Amino acid sequence: MSYATKGQRDSDVHVYSDGDYLHCLNCILDANFDTVSLDTYPLMLAHLAEHQAAGHQVPYAALERLQKEAAVSPSVAEVSRLEDAGLAGPFF
Repeated sequence: MSYATKGQRDSDVHVYSDGDYLHCLNCILDANFDTVSLDTYPLMLAHLAEHQAAGHQVPYAALERLQKEAAVSPSVAEVSRLEDAGLAGPFF
């Protein structure tokens, strides 16, 4: 599930979930442009705040969706499990 795609909607970041982790693909904050993988929404929200502090564009819709999912559970895997069971979301 994609939250933001670099180059689209004024986004400098590419953030997606594989159901267990949130990934910042080829992160421009990383000196080697490695992918940053985090297992909670609060950690990704903090990471995206670092992007914003560096002047990078992060779509408001991506932040809003991550915040809504974080309100259900901080765990990416738990929210995915709840969505699959029809007990939460979908948030898109």
